[in-house]
Amino acid sequence: MDNLLKNTLEKIETEAGHSHLNLKESCREAIVKIERLSREDEPLNGDNDERNDLFEPLLLACKTEDFTILQLALDAISKLCAHSYFLDKVLDDSVALNNEYASDKKKTFADLVVQTVCSCSLDTPQVQLQVIQALLTLITSSTLAVHDFSLLNAVRTIYTVHLSTQSPVNKLTARASLQQL
Repeated sequence: MDNLLKNTLEKIETEAGHSHLNLKESCREAIVKIERLSREDEPLNGDNDERNDLFEPLLLACKTEDFTILQLALDAISKLCAHSYFLDKVLDDSVALNNEYASDKKKTFADLVVQTVCSCSLDTPQVQLQVIQALLTLITSSTLAVHDFSLLNAVRTIYTVHLSTQSPVNKLTARASLQQL
């Protein structure tokens, strides 16, 4: 999975070019970290936050309006979550989440991932389909617990795709995803 993430980050870095310098720098830092750990024969393990730290470039990629970068990031998030790459943990207070229904409950890494995927631009049918796929993978993940506002946000995003898409495939996929949830 480290190779999948490294290859994806290299592609995102190439696509970012000069228009997304923060993204390009974040990808470079994550690639260097993966390479350093692989040279030391130290696989990224669950005893620390190294895996979750590598999520930052994917988060930045999801904030772009670039169709290619967005697709690469969503595909990587979906695959990494499907293979239990990320581990859920409580985030510290410095991580700001856009939570309309704020509560006293601590926010988790799963909340951050769901918010990132839900905030993607749903302009194209391909991105809509990947958002549905990523959210369904996240919700059914064995290592990331999606509850409360994050679950509501995921369901709302899938429902929005169902209502607004012109693609019959996306409409059917969204409806089936909602039924599965």
